[in-house]
Amino acid sequence: MSVTKTARGLEITYKKPKGAGLFLLMFSIFWNSVICVALFEVMREMSCENLFELLFLIPFVLVGAGTFTGAFYVLFGRMTLILIPGRGELFRGVGSLGRRQQFLLEKDSCISIEASSIRRNHEVLNKIVVGQPDGKTFEFGTGIEEAEAQQYIAALLRKMRG
Repeated sequence: MSVTKTARGLEITYKKPKGAGLFLLMFSIFWNSVICVALFEVMREMSCENLFELLFLIPFVLVGAGTFTGAFYVLFGRMTLILIPGRGELFRGVGSLGRRQQFLLEKDSCISIEASSIRRNHEVLNKIVVGQPDGKTFEFGTGIEEAEAQQYIAALLRKMRG
């Protein structure tokens, strides 16, 4: 995690540990190589009878594409939180491709760390919750594995309330 002051505001960037991404990449390479061999075999003997075999391989190709995309996201993805007094912006993605969400940080906004509905290895993951003026909440941070990092981000959010 890195914290820098930029012209846009206080920028907090969190990158996940790369172990899971390396596993997904190795699995993806193995999976996709097996599927490529199967596809070339089916394509080499292409006929109307082999059409079922080709259609049968579609879910396997989709799984291969999904694992490769997941590996790419875990290896190169980031979560960036940009804070200025009174509001914030959360970006999740790779490079400039991703999703941006904006939220408000009013003076009386409730900022807490709560248990989420997501579990990993029978352990409940925590999330950062920011109360919004309309009564709804803005929730994020279940991907942040370190409890100290979540507490630090929550403290920065409290400090940047408008």
